[in-house]
Amino acid sequence: MGDAYVDGLDRMITLFRDYKPGIVSIENVTRLCQTLGLESFIDDVNNETHRLSTASKIIVVDMDFSKSDKKIKDVKLVLASNFDNFNYYENGEGGNILFNSLNQYGDLAVFHHNLKFLSLLDTYSSIDLEHSISNRGTTFDLFKYFTELAGHLEACLKQNGLGNFEVLTNVNNEFGIYFQYDGAILGKIVFEEAQDPEQRLSEFKYEDSEWVNVHSQRLTRGVCLAFTVISDDIQFPCDTIPTEIVLDGDSGRPFQVTNNCRTVELHNDFTSDLTSIRKFDVSNENMELLSQLLLWIDWWKKVLCPLFKLLHGSQIVPQPRPFERRSSSTSTSSSLPRRSSISKRRRSSAKGKGPLAAESTILKDEGMQEFTLHEILEQPVVEDEPEDVIELVINEDYLQCDGLGSCTIDEDRTSWNSFITKLASKIGS
Repeated sequence: MGDAYVDGLDRMITLFRDYKPGIVSIENVTRLCQTLGLESFIDDVNNETHRLSTASKIIVVDMDFSKSDKKIKDVKLVLASNFDNFNYYENGEGGNILFNSLNQYGDLAVFHHNLKFLSLLDTYSSIDLEHSISNRGTTFDLFKYFTELAGHLEACLKQNGLGNFEVLTNVNNEFGIYFQYDGAILGKIVFEEAQDPEQRLSEFKYEDSEWVNVHSQRLTRGVCLAFTVISDDIQFPCDTIPTEIVLDGDSGRPFQVTNNCRTVELHNDFTSDLTSIRKFDVSNENMELLSQLLLWIDWWKKVLCPLFKLLHGSQIVPQPRPFERRSSSTSTSSSLPRRSSISKRRRSSAKGKGPLAAESTILKDEGMQEFTLHEILEQPVVEDEPEDVIELVINEDYLQCDGLGSCTIDEDRTSWNSFITKLASKIGS
């Protein structure tokens, strides 16, 4: 009962911090440090400066505040380990993000995010500070791993033809490894507490074109690497993604493909629902899946999303309806069968016209079927169909179109762009 009470209290404190983080002041920063379990104390540096120091097992953060205007003057981070190159600077030349998060914002929301991240690395780093040299083989310094991981990710993306994704570290004054695509941030990787406190995290590096655990004895438990999708419009084929790596998703709202284009006869060959998945566990061996996730994002952005907009005629949005799929046999067929309706239909040009009495007599004499005016008016009205209808097959991994051939996810980006450009021209002509 006591544990449940403490857990509930912790959740309430977390919600309150997120809802009302407080303005930037030395008093509020001190309280924030205390709620994260960090030791804090204030010293007088001189007649003009207060120094708030907060510390844990590894981290020591010194924050200097002006006595006169109460504003932050400087922030320094020191690690009580042998690693001195921890990156706590904004990507490029943006400066110290700990200082920026106290100097450039009116409240403590961004600083809380950063301090919580540092506290997480501190808690789950496996470092014996007293015997760090003798136990070097089992030491797993998450500060060092985070700093070096960006380089491994960049090498992995280049090796897998995903060089159009730019790897950035610490964007918008928040810790994380970010993926930028066409100038927009689409996702990030950060450390998070694992849902299973016994889940292990090992030191995987990208070497010789694969992710390998170079030090099998270096591991920690209770923390994971989470890849968060920041862009809201990306949908994933949920049936092709292992459920155990999905940390946050919305499978109850599958994406609905809508075809409002009269010149396109669409054959839906998808084998999986498209759903919004916002967070993936890419720890350990799951790092191998990261390049596949980014490849899908690339395919979605460059091919599927432009295609759906062509078909829909406007901005596409997820719809809470099941995803209609057709048999996958079409994907292997060399010719695409044209679908036709077996219901009786009348053309819009015949709207409001009924057979004359004389015509009715002739129809009877010829033995032809006769319809009453009521029966004719009951039939659905269809607009005159365009003479040239484009037959288009869509699938998670390919598109196939009359006169254009096919386009697959494994082809180069030039082929993707060429296919979509030609398809847009063909649909618009």
